[in-house]
Amino acid sequence: MKSFQEMLKELKVTTTSPDGQIKSRLIGGKELSIAFRPGSYEKYRESVLQDQFAGLARLTWVGYRRGYMKALNLSRGLAEDELERPHWDVKYRRYHEDVAVVVAQGESPSGAVRARSKGLASWKIKIEPGTIDSMSEETFISEALAAFGELRRDNDQKIVLLKDEHFGLNIPSFLREKYQTR
Repeated sequence: MKSFQEMLKELKVTTTSPDGQIKSRLIGGKELSIAFRPGSYEKYRESVLQDQFAGLARLTWVGYRRGYMKALNLSRGLAEDELERPHWDVKYRRYHEDVAVVVAQGESPSGAVRARSKGLASWKIKIEPGTIDSMSEETFISEALAAFGELRRDNDQKIVLLKDEHFGLNIPSFLREKYQTR
């Protein structure tokens, strides 16, 4: 049987935007790709595209979370669809409650795409007006991936600080101050 880490590394999540025009693929929780259906990018307005990207991000995270829980259950010898229960230890419950409200942000190199997430469950995407007319589809995808990557790094740093806060990892104070979670 594969280990939990092996299962996570092989976890593939493919999702489609609410309007069915954008597809994302997340492999191992790290490698993200995005593609538009042919001819669809130019037809969007920024206000609609940002809503579609927010929905796509939410669906991708839900898919990853489900795959994560399935792998965790299988690695523990539980049924793959067994419901997640709150941890018996109050310290772990409080940690998970705090993780659910971490606000993470990311911005593309040009500033044209900004992403914000709360607990990786609620997403807001902002695309600057004129972006679609001024950027090719390929450039836009690169910008969006950069914004999501920066958000993910911000989230990961804040999670490490929460682990320090709840479980005492002894992270230096200058790092705690730099990446405050609240």
